[in-house]
Formats: sequence, structure tokens, C-alpha cells
Amino acid sequence: MSRLDAPLTYSQVREGREPAEVLSEHDRKVLMVNLVRGGLTDWEISSLTRWTLYTVARIRDGLNLPPNHPNHAAA
Repeated sequence: MSRLDAPLTYSQVREGREPAEVLSEHDRKVLMVNLVRGGLTDWEISSLTRWTLYTVARIRDGLNLPPNHPNHAAA
């Protein structure tokens, strides 16, 4: 994807210090691509971004990204 609209704000969202709603639509899409490609599940993305699970799935689906599933390691 192309250059970020607000790199500092994007970093604050990635660190969990700001909700993803402060990002531009473009930066939200970049964030979603990076989080999904980084292996985060919808639950993890929801927790980090402060989006609902519905919003996470809607944005992810709109970008044609598959959901990641939690790894259940044997204890």
C-alpha cells in the first residue's frame, strides 16, 4: 500500500495508545493489512484498535483478507 497519511498517529494506534478511529480511511486499511499479515486474529485486532468484532470483520472482508485463527498449542 502507499504512504501513510499520518505516520505518527498510525504508530500511536499500533502501540494501542489511540483508537483506530483517529486514522484516515486509507491508514485504517493499511493498518488492517499489516495486522492480518502479522498474524493477529480478529479478537486481537479488535482489542488493539478498539473496533468491534463486526467492524474488524467488515474491514478485513472488504480488503479480501482471510481471518487468522488462534493457535491452540498443546499444553
